[in-house]
Amino acid sequence: MIPKANGNLRRLGIPTVADRVIQASLKLVLEPVFEADFRPCAYGRTSAWR
Repeated sequence: MIPKANGNLRRLGIPTVADRVIQASLKLVLEPVFEADFRPCAYGRTSAWR
């Protein structure tokens, strides 16, 4: 438990693990969808971003 400024305590770690599991799950679902839209020759930023 972590003390807060108002004197209460909060948990540490459990929300972080749950968040990472959710993020990894969403990445597995969404990455193939968005990768299909990119051109094979596109690798990140281009000179047009400058």
